[in-house]
Amino acid sequence: MGQLNHNQKDSFDNLPLLKATEASVEVAKYWQARFATGDDVLTTSSIEVRSNTKLEAEERFMLLGTVTGPDKAIMLPEIAAQLPCLNRTQSVNLSQLRSELAKAGLILHSADYIFYFSATQKLTLAPDVAVRQLNQDDAADFSEFQRQCSESELDNASVELDDWMVYGLFNDGRLVCIASAYHGENDKMADIGVITLPTERGKSYATRVVRAISHDICAQNFEPQYRCQQDNEASISVAKSVGLALYCTWEPLSPNSDID
Repeated sequence: MGQLNHNQKDSFDNLPLLKATEASVEVAKYWQARFATGDDVLTTSSIEVRSNTKLEAEERFMLLGTVTGPDKAIMLPEIAAQLPCLNRTQSVNLSQLRSELAKAGLILHSADYIFYFSATQKLTLAPDVAVRQLNQDDAADFSEFQRQCSESELDNASVELDDWMVYGLFNDGRLVCIASAYHGENDKMADIGVITLPTERGKSYATRVVRAISHDICAQNFEPQYRCQQDNEASISVAKSVGLALYCTWEPLSPNSDID
């Protein structure tokens, strides 16, 4: 494992971990494309740092905390110039990068856990008779579902009826859990969001819907990708119960950070 801070090490210890050798080729290609471009700034046994003048605004600085192997960082050259620790070749880790970013007035967005299925776990995925794909004919049920959830929960789940894939679980004719997935134009990662009605939680509905939608994502030759904030215990619990394993943590620069 890379050099993470103490709290992150503790949280990693409590999670199923996906080793690089267990991850799919598509997962490896996806993260390599994001972190292995540009110029080499610093490479040690614990971290690899690169700079790239062509990074998009939302990716101008990113940290990747890996389960195995060195951690990774990529940034615009003007950000690298503000981090004195990059001039050293020893004892540089993510904690030091975070500290020097803070001194430079650059704020990181809260870290996300990124989960995937191992090849073995994918074989256990199957359809669920109580889960089906939703469409515009379900608009009334979908609207009623939204009405019963808080705005913040809906924002966090990012589940929309017109997403690439939208699945729902009905109980006694009532829509009680929804999961959806969307993917980028140039990659095979399908991000999954899920939300259960507040009155129906703790009944494994989210586990069932995520497994069902993941089965069909794989059938379409895409890779189910599940992400959540490190302090979202309910979402982490779903990831565990579904059979997902942690591959990395991802931290981009906050949109509120200004680069000199």
